[in-house]
Amino acid sequence: MNRKPVIFIFFTVIALLLSSCASTSLVHVWKDEAHLNKIRSVLIIGVTNKQYIKRSFEDEFVSQFKAKGINAVAAFRVLPSNKKLEKEEIRLKAKELNIDTVLVSRLVERKTVETYIPPRVEIVDRGPYFGPHHHHNLHNYYRRSFDIVTIPGYTIVEKFIVLETNLYDAKTEEIFWSVLSETSLGEPSNKRITSLVTSLVANLTELEML
Repeated sequence: MNRKPVIFIFFTVIALLLSSCASTSLVHVWKDEAHLNKIRSVLIIGVTNKQYIKRSFEDEFVSQFKAKGINAVAAFRVLPSNKKLEKEEIRLKAKELNIDTVLVSRLVERKTVETYIPPRVEIVDRGPYFGPHHHHNLHNYYRRSFDIVTIPGYTIVEKFIVLETNLYDAKTEEIFWSVLSETSLGEPSNKRITSLVTSLVANLTELEML
């Protein structure tokens, strides 16, 4: 039996599975239903020692919030980014900039998920073939029309980062929105950041907080 159809289908299935997986999923969302005020201005704080990640993360939030008409400020542009921020620093900066909301996002966990795909049997339609004597023999013609191939079982290993993202009222310092998200590490960091921020902003829009 020709092994090429097996190899082709095997890698096609993998490609489809990987491409169909969303880069970010929200695994838990909590909102304080008593908090009715919409977000008008927000200070974005990404908690990480990797400065390039922090800048990209905060800037992406600023870009997407501004596209929604929200005044957003990246913390690294107005506060020290090379040290742990004190509560009073954040409070005073929020007051100075007339900020009503503070967003804080931090890494909670890194995890690995293994998914086993069991073996399967498929019929491959070879399509038209106009080689020598193709139509002259019933057995050859029918045999070349369909082949039964077996796709062996395999395991997909995916790595994720789990982030917690919270929104706080800048005046009362009370939390009113919290999300746990999982983002696949199978993409470049810029795409992961865009996927994460897009998912979070979409949730805020759905909850009519923007």
